[in-house]
Amino acid sequence: MSKHPVTPMDESDLGRHLAKQTDKPIGLVDFVALKRGQADARLADALASGARVVSLDVLDEETLIEAGRLVWERGAAQVFTVGSQGLEAALAAYWHASGLLPEKKPASPVGSVDRIACVSGSVSPVTANQIAYSIIHGFSGIRIDATKAVDEPAWENEIGHAAQDALGALSEGSNPLVFTAAGPDDPAVAALRQAVATAGVSAESVNDRIGSGLGRVLDTVIREAKLRRAVISGGDTSSHAASMLGIDALTAIAPVAPGSPLCRAHSTDPTRDGLEIALKGGQVGGDDFFCAVRDGASQRT
Repeated sequence: MSKHPVTPMDESDLGRHLAKQTDKPIGLVDFVALKRGQADARLADALASGARVVSLDVLDEETLIEAGRLVWERGAAQVFTVGSQGLEAALAAYWHASGLLPEKKPASPVGSVDRIACVSGSVSPVTANQIAYSIIHGFSGIRIDATKAVDEPAWENEIGHAAQDALGALSEGSNPLVFTAAGPDDPAVAALRQAVATAGVSAESVNDRIGSGLGRVLDTVIREAKLRRAVISGGDTSSHAASMLGIDALTAIAPVAPGSPLCRAHSTDPTRDGLEIALKGGQVGGDDFFCAVRDGASQRT
């Protein structure tokens, strides 16, 4: 860990968030300084003032490149960084702009598939719109009763039913989308909260069980239907569900929405190696996200 961590940030309140977790002085190089070519001077001022953490406030492609330059050229031998995809994006943007990496080649089209399966544990309004759009455009929406997750035997039974319903949809020529709720106002959200309180179990353990359960549903459907493309929706859901699929690594192969490309899975399991899968956060993507993954295209909305 370096003495002065440098962090490209794409959220203006990240500094305030970090301030609640550390008593180290925090400095800021804002997007105005990055835009006006004053980044080096601002960074020097922050460090001279005793900052042990410095946040970089990114606004657009130009400031993203400049943030990447600042980390690459002004960082210590080792730089401890905090961020989602901001660091990687900033460094890659700078490496391309400075010629350290070759020009980016357009992604090769991956084509559409006739059959795909999707699971969603997100309750965001963005995902709700995506679920509604996909059902209008040829997907079968299959609810899984998340309240059953407070009881392991009941949840096992619910997982089995959801998997069979999804396989049934595929046999009828429709693509299944198994979901826990359609947005924050879905009565299923309040029902789950009440079920957790009544059962006296922790919400965290139940949420983990739901995510893993959705992964097991997807695992069964992929294996039995021999699918080659799938989607997992929901940030926490993606991590828990993906762990059920036996995937060792992912390679991005085609853009769909910012932050959620279609990826190719690598696995020692031959039924998983080469699987094409998109993992998306609840707030990510346009209304047509699930359809875009099916069609092998970038989102249209």
